[in-house]
Amino acid sequence: MKAIERPSILMWVALLLALHVSAQSVQPALKETMTFIANTLNSRGIISWTTNIDQMAGYKYTSTNSLAQVNADPSTCSLAWTSITTVSPDKTVDTYLVRLQDVAGVGVQPYSRYQATQSDWKQRFSPDTYLTQIKMTTAIRGQRQSYKKDKLKSKKNLPHDHLANIRFADEQTATRVADALRQAAGLCGATLQP
Repeated sequence: MKAIERPSILMWVALLLALHVSAQSVQPALKETMTFIANTLNSRGIISWTTNIDQMAGYKYTSTNSLAQVNADPSTCSLAWTSITTVSPDKTVDTYLVRLQDVAGVGVQPYSRYQATQSDWKQRFSPDTYLTQIKMTTAIRGQRQSYKKDKLKSKKNLPHDHLANIRFADEQTATRVADALRQAAGLCGATLQP
């Protein structure tokens, strides 16, 4: 009888130890993933592109986008950032706070394809940029501030509060960040749609 009990006790101890080690490994994986996301966003730099509008006799303008105040917090499963888009002399400042457990999906698409669904105007972008898109099950906490010559003109809620876009100059980086966001959301308990 003692010979039978001893292996089962050892088996339970081994199982509890494995569960303990497994639980400990999840948090470092989340921390490392969030650190990668934060470092990539902080080092992204300024992205610039030119928009040509064919219907307006070839009217074109140049835009820039930068990111600030990036905060990837594994303890709260949240990602926050400020996106600043400038079309001189106008500027739009969008702030985002994304709860990763509420992420429904993450994808990547060229800005030109996304913009074609948002506007009736035929526009061309040079160079084209890529959006990492975060789709949410709940509203994103954030706001949009619009400036004219550095003077605040309006302050309101985000226009698309269930979708956050992060712009990248190349598809490879956009895809790597999307993969990391999917991993972090999964570790935070999100149920991602296929």
